[in-house]
Amino acid sequence: EMKNKRAGSVEFSDNYDSAETIDETGTKVTRCMVRHAKLFILDKDGNENATFNIPYGSTIFVEEGENISSSDLAKLIAEIRSSLEPIFSKF
Repeated sequence: EMKNKRAGSVEFSDNYDSAETIDETGTKVTRCMVRHAKLFILDKDGNENATFNIPYGSTIFVEEGENISSSDLAKLIAEIRSSLEPIFSKF
């Protein structure tokens, strides 16, 4: 699990790509489709407050530009399931 501890807005690295899919419970989720992607939390001046490495296959719970307020500081932003060996493809 990756939880944010700082307020700010979400921004992904330029190489980030994702896809909507259905997980093993039948829930629609967003998964990271590239290796070495990063997620940044930016303050109101555009400075980085936090940086997260987002592994391939991670489930993403935030969107580009989403604002995380001080009341959402424990917000789950991504989840990595080490028990799964992801194989994804875009058509």
